[in-house]
Amino acid sequence: MTYAGTYELKFSIASRTILSKRLAVIHWPAFQRATWENFTQRLPTPPQDDIDGYVVHSLEADGTLPPTSTRDGKILYVAETYPRYLTRFEGSFEDFLSGMSGKSRSTLRRKVRKFAKADGGTDIEDINWRQYQTPAEIAEFLDLAAPLAKRTYQARLFDGALPDDDAFRQEALQLAGAGRVRAYLLFLEGEAVAYLYTPLEEQTFLYAYLGFDEAHAALSPGTVLQYLVHERLFEEKPADWFDFTEGEGAHKSQFANRRYDCATVICLENSLRNRLLVLLHRLWNGAIEGLKKLAEKLNLTARIRKAFR
Repeated sequence: MTYAGTYELKFSIASRTILSKRLAVIHWPAFQRATWENFTQRLPTPPQDDIDGYVVHSLEADGTLPPTSTRDGKILYVAETYPRYLTRFEGSFEDFLSGMSGKSRSTLRRKVRKFAKADGGTDIEDINWRQYQTPAEIAEFLDLAAPLAKRTYQARLFDGALPDDDAFRQEALQLAGAGRVRAYLLFLEGEAVAYLYTPLEEQTFLYAYLGFDEAHAALSPGTVLQYLVHERLFEEKPADWFDFTEGEGAHKSQFANRRYDCATVICLENSLRNRLLVLLHRLWNGAIEGLKKLAEKLNLTARIRKAFR
C-alpha cells in the first residue's frame, strides 16, 4: 500500500538510537512492480509539496547493489538488503513437500506427530485447530488470541505481537466483511497456544502476525500451525501466494518455495544536504559494524549487550 508518512534515519548502537533524522516520505511497495533498473521512472507523484523523498520497499534486485548512486535527479541510498520468501500454491500439498529435502519433510512430520501426541492423539487428524474467516469468527479469534499474544516472545522482545486495540479490531472486522482475511488458532488441551493472522491482498495471503506460547516452545506450535495452514491452503487454493514478507527466518525459508533478493531504497533529492546526510549515515553504520567485529574477536559481545540493556 502506497502512503505518505515518515521514515527515521537512525544512528544507533546495539539497537539503541543515539540520534535520528525524521524524513517526510512516500512509502512505496515495489515488489513485483519494478526493478532496480526502472523503479525511479515508476515512482508515484507526491500528493503534497513538503515531501523529502521516497522509501521504496522490497525492490527486487539481482546481484550486489551500489550503496549509493544517483539517477534522474535523485540520490539512491540502499538502506538494507534482505530476502523475501513466498509460497506459490501450485500442485498438491504433497508436491509442495516433495520440493523440500528429505530431512526437512521428516522433521516437519515428526513435529506434527509430537504435538498430536502431547494433546492425547496420534497424528495430524487429531490436532485441534481452527480457521476464522467471517466477521463473527474473526471477533472470536481476536478474543481468544489476545491473552495468548501477551505470552509470546514477540510481545516480550519487541512490539510484534498481535495488536489488541479497537482500531485493529475494527480493521480486522472490515477485512472479514470483505472476505479479505483468514486467521488460525492451534489448541493444546483446549487452550490456544499459537495464532496466525493473514490478510488477503491481490490473491496473496500476507504473513502479518504469528505467535506462540513460549511455555510450549518445545512442541514447536508455530511450525505445526504453519504446516496445517499450508496444507489447508494447498487443498482449497483460495489465493495464489502466501507472502512471508521482508526478512530472514528459519520458518520462512523452510516453508517458502520462492525466494527473491530485495532491498529498501531511500530516494532523496540530489542536494548537498542530502548527500551529506547519506554519507554520515553510511560512515556511522560502517564504524558500528567495525566495532561489532572487533567485539566479537575480543569476545566482548555479551558484555557489551548486557551494558546496553
